[in-house]
This record gives sequence, structure tokens and C-alpha cells, in this order.
Amino acid sequence: MLQCIVITAGVICVALICTQEIIEHAAVAETDAFAESSADSEQLAEISKESETNVLQDTERSEYTEETEASESKRMETQAVPETEVLEKTSEEKRNEVLANRYRYPEKILGMMDKNMETVDFVYDYLEKRGHVYTSQLDLDKDIKLGEIPLLIQWDERWGYGQYGENIVATSGCGPTCMAMVIAGLTGNTTVTPYTLAVYSEEHGYLTDDGNTIWSFITEGGKEFGVQGQTISLNEETVTETLMEGNPIICSVGPGDFTDNGHFIVLVGCKDGKIKVNDPYSYANSEKLWEFEVLQPQIKNLWKMSKYETDEANLFEKHVFLE
Repeated sequence: MLQCIVITAGVICVALICTQEIIEHAAVAETDAFAESSADSEQLAEISKESETNVLQDTERSEYTEETEASESKRMETQAVPETEVLEKTSEEKRNEVLANRYRYPEKILGMMDKNMETVDFVYDYLEKRGHVYTSQLDLDKDIKLGEIPLLIQWDERWGYGQYGENIVATSGCGPTCMAMVIAGLTGNTTVTPYTLAVYSEEHGYLTDDGNTIWSFITEGGKEFGVQGQTISLNEETVTETLMEGNPIICSVGPGDFTDNGHFIVLVGCKDGKIKVNDPYSYANSEKLWEFEVLQPQIKNLWKMSKYETDEANLFEKHVFLE
């Protein structure tokens, strides 16, 4: 009996011990699981924090890049002044630059600026463009007005650098330029430019050795192009009547308002009792109205210009005005 009691007590003790170990083992396992879970949470939190930091850094970097690019773009826009504005020089600056290099320019070219500051751009471009002709016809929109004798300028860069004898059209081509005005105005032919007439004049003997265009060029030289000149008397009544009939008058003038030596101009009309002049050397002179009494003493000879009707001349009448 006693032996049974002892055995029973031993079994109970073993059971208690096992139960205690099971409880302690479960507690340890729970503690380890909690610790592992906490570690995972901390790791996730760290990863999340790192991700947020990276996103923030990327955002800040993007914003910085955009701000930098915007700032750089604005700086470039400020500095990117159009080339024409950067390089464009005033007339006075161009004149001074030419004079600083005057040894490179012929005296006649330099003389253009002395006589007329309107020519400064032409003179400034001379070294680059001399000898070149940039058009073979007139511009219908720019040069021609219906019913008018157009104003053409001998130092126009389209033809002014073209050779005329030992000189160029700009310095010696007043005669051919006046003829080109008359031909365009009376016939509508836009294929004849001042340079065209300069070449014709030189080839047909109307240019002297000293670079002057002889008067017979005015009376005879235009016939092949559909115009002719007729000498008229130098009095106000004749001049006014001729202009009122629609006939331009080419004049050879001496020293005075238009030249220091010799020059050709075109009288193209009357207004308010005064005379409208097309001066191939000066826009300013061409914008004024002139008293006959002022012009008369300067005129050496004058020619009434009219159409010359021949079959040959009609071959040159191209680009006729259309309403």
C-alpha cells in the first residue's frame, strides 16, 4: 500500500515537472516570436523610412534640377540676344570703321560718304561685295508704281557694285540709272536695271575714258529698249508742259545741289508749282520739291523722254503692268 502511494506521488511530481517545462517552453517561444516580430517591424519601419527618404531626395533632386534648368534657360534667354541686334552697328560706327581702314578703299568710294551719309552702308560693305551684281531685274513690288517713273538709286547694293569702265555703277552710273528709271516707267520693262544699261553703254561706246557717260546715250542709247530722248529748251513753260503730258525729262546738271562735277537726274512731275526730281544719288533730294528757278542755273542740258515705237523695241517690253 505504501509502495503504491510512493509511486503515485512520483508520477504526480514528474507530471508537474513536465507541465512546468511545457509552460516555460511556451513562454520562451512566445517571447522569441514577439522579439522576432518586433525585429521585423523595426526592419520594415527602417525600410519604409529609407524609402521615404529616397523619395524625398528624388523629389528634392527633381525640383532642384527643374529650378536649375529653368534658371539656366532664363539666363540663356537673357544672353541670347538676336545676332542682328548684337552685330548691328550705327552709321557713325560704320563710318569710323571705314575711315580707320581707309587705305583699303578707293578714293571715289570714300568720297561717297563725304558727299552723302546715306551711302555709308554701301561703302561699309564694299570690300566684301565689290564686283558682284545681285539681280538681273527690278522688283515689281519694291521698285515700280503704276503710272510713275520709279526712283532707282545707283548705289543700291543690288547693282551698285557692278563694274562700269574703271569705276562702278555706284560712283559713275547716274546716266544708266536715269535711263533705267525712264525705261521702266514708260514701257513697264522690269528686266532692264542700271547695271544692264551700264554694260550696254560701255559696250556701245557711250562711256568715255575718264568714266563719264556721253549725252548721245540719252538720245540714242535707249532706243533698243523702247525709249528715246529729244533735246528741249530750258524754260519753265516747256518743262512744265512736258511733265504735264507725262513725259519725264533727263537733265545733265553741273556743280550745285546735286553734284560737285557732273551728274544726271530725272524730272518726273509737277506739284504745287514745283518740280519733283528723281536723283539717282540721293533719297533726300528725291523727297523734296524744287523751284524751277533753283534748278535752272544748274541744268546744262535736258531731254524729253518718250516711248520709241519699233518692232525691235517691243521685244523688250516684258512684265507690262496689268490692272
